[in-house]
Amino acid sequence: MISKELLDNIDIIRQNLKKFHNLDDTSNEMILAKAVKLSEEVWELNSEVLKSLYKGRKIFVQEDLELEFADVILTTLLLAKSLNVDINSSLVRKLNIIKERWWV
Repeated sequence: MISKELLDNIDIIRQNLKKFHNLDDTSNEMILAKAVKLSEEVWELNSEVLKSLYKGRKIFVQEDLELEFADVILTTLLLAKSLNVDINSSLVRKLNIIKERWWV
């Protein structure tokens, strides 16, 4: 699912954030900060999606949309790691649940 290379890079980012903030990334403060950051990134993605739909109102740039998707994914992976979530097994389990739904 999620490549080892990507997860290794997430670990590097975690270590850098830990040094920068001088806090353990599993502390309540850091977990809450990452959850809030995820909300911010989702809002930014929504903004880019709206721009893509209503191109006349604001300037839409495809790369901005793509980078916001990446921000949401990376921030989600950082938060999952801080909460000791095995994202690969979680994705497999969730996909199996979705496949069992009658409308899929």
